[in-house]
Amino acid sequence: MFLYDTHVHTSEVSPCSEVSAERLVQLYIAAGYDGIVITDHYAPGICDPEDEAGLTHKMAVERYLLGYENAKKAAAGRLTVLLGMELRFHGMNNDFLVFGMTEEFLWKYPDIRRMNPRSFHSLSKREDLLFFSAHPFRNAMTVISSDCIDGVEIMNGHPRHDSRNYLAKAFAEKSNLLKSSGSDCHAVGEEARGGIIVKERIQNNEDLVKCLRHQPLLVT
Repeated sequence: MFLYDTHVHTSEVSPCSEVSAERLVQLYIAAGYDGIVITDHYAPGICDPEDEAGLTHKMAVERYLLGYENAKKAAAGRLTVLLGMELRFHGMNNDFLVFGMTEEFLWKYPDIRRMNPRSFHSLSKREDLLFFSAHPFRNAMTVISSDCIDGVEIMNGHPRHDSRNYLAKAFAEKSNLLKSSGSDCHAVGEEARGGIIVKERIQNNEDLVKCLRHQPLLVT
């Protein structure tokens, strides 16, 4: 059995994170995990040319990939490191996890923050990504129509937020949506509080998407 955390952040990209990519890798190797998905924030004001004069799309993408690239380099094959995303759209407080993310996707679509859940969901289907609602029942979140997402993060391990995971689980089950679990790690001590358990090793994002579609065991 293999263990993967689907929701972690690096301080290189996410302003709210206190953990560098290199330290994150060390923590997850020590915790016995087989891999992590780097889901740094991709939100208005973060690696966003609209909010930083002189920042080009090329520069924004390179900056966004820094945490993932540093983690992959630090892992040196000892831990699988995959690229994901925690996406927020302009004018919304909700966050969404994107699985199956590729560097090519980032280069191809510079304006995804200007989309909305329904339009991005349509795009994600065309690009064979999975689009999950992250911690959908925290304060300030609004409930998203189930036909705009593929799944729900039903276990979010962040200790400094009340994610009301029991409501997320009930919503996912009622709506027949896919489910995920992640630590939402932002600081030392918040690692290894969630994840998925699978029978076969996940080596790339195609494997991850396939596993999530087939409903892995969740760390709860």
